[in-house]
Amino acid sequence: MQVQKTDSDGKYRLLYCSSKGNKCGVMQELDKGVEPNAENYDKRTALHLAACEGCTEIVILLLEKGADVNSIDRWGRTPLSDARGMGHTEICKILEAYGGNDPVIHFLKHVPLNFREKV
Repeated sequence: MQVQKTDSDGKYRLLYCSSKGNKCGVMQELDKGVEPNAENYDKRTALHLAACEGCTEIVILLLEKGADVNSIDRWGRTPLSDARGMGHTEICKILEAYGGNDPVIHFLKHVPLNFREKV
């Protein structure tokens, strides 16, 4: 019995390659027509994963291919939230230049300092 591939195979390869910094693999999937904003089960996109893992070249590529700089995962985080949380300052600058927002930072600005200290 031959296993038939599903359309989601390319989506998951795009996500995997993005998280590993595999530019060739990312390009192959995008060239096949895989949507740059494809999500995994946690609503994380290739841009979320590349930003989190510090894959600057992939972040730029995905943005140039139309990835949504402000996509929100199931935890309310954007790619900029992930890059900032992991200390990837160069990626933060790139995402901000493309209009990226960080709802986590905006939220923390409204949390009283005495509450933050307890967390």
